[in-house]
Amino acid sequence: MIPTRRRVFAIIFASAGLLALSLPVFLGSLFIYAQTSESLLFWQTRLGYNGQTVQIPKIRTLYSEGQHNYPIGGRLLRKLHLDELPQLYLVLIGEMHVVGPRPFCLREAHDFLEQYPESMQRYTVKPGLTGLAQVNGLSAETQEQTLKYDLEYCQSNSLTLDLETTVRQLIIVAYDAFLYAEELLSMISTYTISFESDFT
Repeated sequence: MIPTRRRVFAIIFASAGLLALSLPVFLGSLFIYAQTSESLLFWQTRLGYNGQTVQIPKIRTLYSEGQHNYPIGGRLLRKLHLDELPQLYLVLIGEMHVVGPRPFCLREAHDFLEQYPESMQRYTVKPGLTGLAQVNGLSAETQEQTLKYDLEYCQSNSLTLDLETTVRQLIIVAYDAFLYAEELLSMISTYTISFESDFT
């Protein structure tokens, strides 16, 4: 069970994130929907706390799931991790935490456990929006190093580590936002031109 202070932190962070970002991300999602005509959200079944499955929602940023073909604005949302915004709801209801091991899809989780039995410790804490592996530039493909950071988190599992990791992730997102500011301006410009043409 998450200690009270960590739970309070999770609720405050998730609430602030949803209040601050829901409107701009929703408008961006509608812009993507206008190009793809596909549902705004999709769900992935992943393995979470105590080995229970959890449905992870994400904003659709590709023309078709599994293809790397981005509509205008899709790459930006994905790069800034804003496609993960709906997962803040899972943080609010207690199925996820702000920081923790990123949940694997069922096949990845099975393969990971088969190769690294000690990775079962990952499921003694709730999955997170981000984790030590992510702020250190790792992904599920770098399995051994990812496991090392995940187990380190499981052993520490403290509010201090949560705060430190969250700040590091926010710095990464801010830096990525700076790098992709030009793409954002291009998206806004394209949308404005399209909007104006509809009324001329």
